[in-house]
Amino acid sequence: KQAEEVESLKKCSVCKKPSTKRCGGCQQEYYCDTSCQKSHWKKHKSACKQRKGDYLPVSLVNDPDAVQYNFKSGKVNTCESDPTAKSHFVLKIQVPLMPGIDKMLVYNKNRSINGSISNLTDNGAKLDKVIRTKGYLGQKGYFNAVQENGQISVSPEILAPQTW
Repeated sequence: KQAEEVESLKKCSVCKKPSTKRCGGCQQEYYCDTSCQKSHWKKHKSACKQRKGDYLPVSLVNDPDAVQYNFKSGKVNTCESDPTAKSHFVLKIQVPLMPGIDKMLVYNKNRSINGSISNLTDNGAKLDKVIRTKGYLGQKGYFNAVQENGQISVSPEILAPQTW
């Protein structure tokens, strides 16, 4: 049922058909094809620029604490991303559950991005607050992110829980 709810949110902003293609700028709007995207551009342009400007640059740290063991596959996951490639993806960020820990666990669906973000930095603290107030059980949140020229930036707008 949760998977159906998440998929129902992915509808073209123009015609409301199911869609998997997103705006290449803000990653927030869905479109079924380029004709719908082009017809919506005048209306979406200012919001797109605002949303792109709201993305928060973060420093992803690959450390021993960020290594994950996948019990289902038996694989150990570490950060192996290509920092020079431009890519858009969804990040899952989990706040620490124990007091005194200042690292939030971060990874994407296929675990090619995997590490931690300090919640002591300004942007880390902003994401921590969003997760604790709007996230799933106040513990984790899913966010659109972009990696460009070695820098990962995260949208502060929390997404619906994902099915992975």
